[in-house]
Amino acid sequence: CNDNNACTNDTCNSADGSCTFTPFVCDDKDPCTTDSCDKTSGQCIFTAINCDDKNNCTKDYCTAGQCHNDLVSPGCEVCGTGSCITTDYCNPLICTSQGTCAPSKVNCDDKNACTQDSCQVLGVFNTTCINAVIDCNTNLSSSVNACAPAFCSSASGCYQQPITCDDGNPCTADACHLSGTNNYTCTNTPLCPTTDLCNPVTCDPTTLKCSTNPVNCDDKNPCTNDTCYVTNSTAKCLNVAYEIKQTDACHPAFCNVTTGLTYVVPVNCDDGIKCTIDTCNKTDGTCSHLLNPCTDATNCTVD
Repeated sequence: CNDNNACTNDTCNSADGSCTFTPFVCDDKDPCTTDSCDKTSGQCIFTAINCDDKNNCTKDYCTAGQCHNDLVSPGCEVCGTGSCITTDYCNPLICTSQGTCAPSKVNCDDKNACTQDSCQVLGVFNTTCINAVIDCNTNLSSSVNACAPAFCSSASGCYQQPITCDDGNPCTADACHLSGTNNYTCTNTPLCPTTDLCNPVTCDPTTLKCSTNPVNCDDKNPCTNDTCYVTNSTAKCLNVAYEIKQTDACHPAFCNVTTGLTYVVPVNCDDGIKCTIDTCNKTDGTCSHLLNPCTDATNCTVD
């Protein structure tokens, strides 16, 4: 009763002479193996179930007779004979045409120098770009203030533009002064300040030289004393006649408005009457006309 199969137990029934071929049982109680028997040697063979999915990004194994193909990493990409595993999705590894892994970067550049560009991971190979506006007040030095505020150019970025306070007058010194935290005031100080309104100072806008130009109070009268005085922030002229020293009231002195010389004009007390004696009072300049007594001290004449 030999069936030439080493994997069977061959027996002969003595009653009827029939042959029985009972197969060997090759069960290793492992559902993840395929059990068989070698017909030549009669040895049991336990072959593991092949769970290979030909994907380098999976871990292949068998449990309870079922194949499992678990992803090695959510950032894994099959590449050539291997895989590229990305852990930072903003800087992923990519598979080149040569089948090798190469680093790359998510480009968040918005071509605006006034934004700070960054990449944010939302999930597996899921990113978003953040283009936050740059605060130039803190991005630049601590010298940023109301007189030197910060601005931003989309082409070149942050820069400072000082307040010039220019009034368009070259004869003033223009300056910016901080007023509080975020305010400023401009001053335009004359280069040639006037402290005396009777002697104003002017500035040459070309040479920036200062020159004094006294107020002209000359009334063209040599008999007056011409002076300038300031009242209510205004320069005014005062033309006062010179005081002429008088000898007496009968010989008043005057000033010649042409020459500026002093001359005397005696008081004329002549009343045109020959029989009066005309005199002038030197104190008040009044005239007296006393009758001439015409006496010749001779009793024999009528005077």
